[in-house]
Amino acid sequence: MELKDYLRVIWIRKWLIITAVVVVTATAVVVSRSQASVYQGVATILISEQDTGATLAGAAAFAGYADPERGLQTEAELMQLRPLAERVIRKLDLRTIPDALMGQVTVAAVAQTNLVTLSVTDSTPQRAAEIANALAGVYVEWSRDQKRASITNALDEVDARLSEAKLEILDLGKKMNGPGSSDLQRQLGDAVSQQETLMDTLVRLSADEQNETNAVKLASIRSQIASTQRQLADVRAKILDLGSRLGSAGDASNNKELVAQLQIATNLYATLAQNAETLKVSEQLAVGSGSVVESAAIEPGRVSPNPSRNGALGLAAGLVFGLGIAFLAEYMDNTIKSTEEAQKLFGAPVLGNIPGEQMGPDEKRRLTIVERPGSRAAEAYRGLRNSIEFVNFERDIKTVLVTSAAPGEGKSTVSANLAVSLAMAGSKVVLLNCDFRRPTTDEFFDVDNHIGLSDVLAGRMSLEAALQSTSGGNLVVLTPGTMPPNPSELLGSQKMVDLVGSLKETHDWIIVDSPPLLAVADAAASARWTDGVLVVTRAGVSTHPTATNGRDILDKVGARILGVVVWGLDESHGGSHGYGGYYGGYYSEYYGGKQADSGARGTLDVSATEGPREFTMPDERGSRRGMRAWPTGWRLGLAAFTAVVVVFSVVLLLLNAWLGWFAF
Repeated sequence: MELKDYLRVIWIRKWLIITAVVVVTATAVVVSRSQASVYQGVATILISEQDTGATLAGAAAFAGYADPERGLQTEAELMQLRPLAERVIRKLDLRTIPDALMGQVTVAAVAQTNLVTLSVTDSTPQRAAEIANALAGVYVEWSRDQKRASITNALDEVDARLSEAKLEILDLGKKMNGPGSSDLQRQLGDAVSQQETLMDTLVRLSADEQNETNAVKLASIRSQIASTQRQLADVRAKILDLGSRLGSAGDASNNKELVAQLQIATNLYATLAQNAETLKVSEQLAVGSGSVVESAAIEPGRVSPNPSRNGALGLAAGLVFGLGIAFLAEYMDNTIKSTEEAQKLFGAPVLGNIPGEQMGPDEKRRLTIVERPGSRAAEAYRGLRNSIEFVNFERDIKTVLVTSAAPGEGKSTVSANLAVSLAMAGSKVVLLNCDFRRPTTDEFFDVDNHIGLSDVLAGRMSLEAALQSTSGGNLVVLTPGTMPPNPSELLGSQKMVDLVGSLKETHDWIIVDSPPLLAVADAAASARWTDGVLVVTRAGVSTHPTATNGRDILDKVGARILGVVVWGLDESHGGSHGYGGYYGGYYSEYYGGKQADSGARGTLDVSATEGPREFTMPDERGSRRGMRAWPTGWRLGLAAFTAVVVVFSVVLLLLNAWLGWFAF
């Protein structure tokens, strides 16, 4: 398909597309307005990157988190643990279950930062903010407890090693025997105890320093910390000095190695004591891996549903949906929709493109060229007449069989209007109706269907008596007459050939209205004695298979296809003639004036344009304003659209019941 083909499909199916857009958009807006309002509370948490207990205990920070982003994502997942939800439910006395509560929570790590946003949705803005803040607070408490537990474990390990180092120092002091060693050993034990006391004091002062906000008190605490640190340094130096003196007091050869061991034990004790001091301060000041940097505020604006946004999304979805349905209907529609398709299927030129007309409630058929001489359809029939005369430039065509592949394609309407058009141009015309089963001549002319062709062929009536004239003079009608038992054999008989030959001698044109090709064999039998066949096909009704089968029947009997008439095809639906709007107005203005002057409806004076004769319809029907035909293939399009809308609505309702307002 080319671009123009796509545009043609869109134009033809425009009401289908517009309906889809309106239905989907309206559905989105209505569903949005029917949903309960949802509000959101958002709290922001800063995640720290250090684990004090693990670090001071000798482990790497964020053990197992080689990628910081992975560690951040882990913390985000920890915020969604069931125990935290249970704490929030108890804290706020919520009447829900943990799984349902966590279904309201969305936790997301902010890229390239250490921030995590904790979003909670609820039916009221107050409760949404309360749950968000409660969950953030519970996470911070839980994280602090976890960090304190880590620090406590590290502190217990350091205290155990510190006790071992202390016992080792005292044991080494006891092993250094000599003059005055007992007094030195007692002093060493006192110094170690004093060091423990100073360490506890330093831990307490450090915790006070972190919590104090008064500048005067803070300066006093820092002064005490400095004094305690000096005392602690003096005590540690005293422990080393006492160890050296103990080594000198005993046997030099024996104490030399003990002094070295005492030196190592004292240094280890000092390091462990410093770590223990830091861990005790951290234990008191531990705040956990996260801290709330922005609490959730009460936001009065709802986050969903959003009718404006959903309507815009519905508009876009409806447009895509409508286009899809339109092209699906076009793909499934195998009816003839353009003159190009008709020409290709029948292998003959399109001689006429007759716009469709909507009939009134009391009107089955219409002789448009008389009742509405200024309409586009009347001008199209004049164009068809001119095309027939042009094809007959060698004057070898006098008998034209007008047929169609299937019933209801407009062949009787075309044959009647074509016959009148030729008569109005000055030609002597016979309208020969060979459709015994469904004669329609009386619906166009004031004639009797019970007297006609079958009576002439049976010898019950002469040809001259069977021909029924009209008031125009140039047009006579031969109706089918009584239904014979063998229509096909009758139409294919030599008597029929002789009858047509007689008509040719006295008339310029014989327009034969025959049954459809695929319905009965009458049309194929009639095609053998006609000079050419004019095939009528109806846009949006005639299908490709029926057209192909009808053409095959004509090919088998050796019929000469003069051309194709596409009936009921508006130029906007693929017609190739675009003059109807301008010239239709011209003829309407001209003929309307002539009719007004004559004072008779249904009377056309052709003396100024088409010859010296006047054609008058015997039954003067009132002129009715034309209406546009239904869009091409509307039944198929409507059925496809209805089916897809039903499926779409069911899926929408199911997903909505499962997820809430899922789509938008």
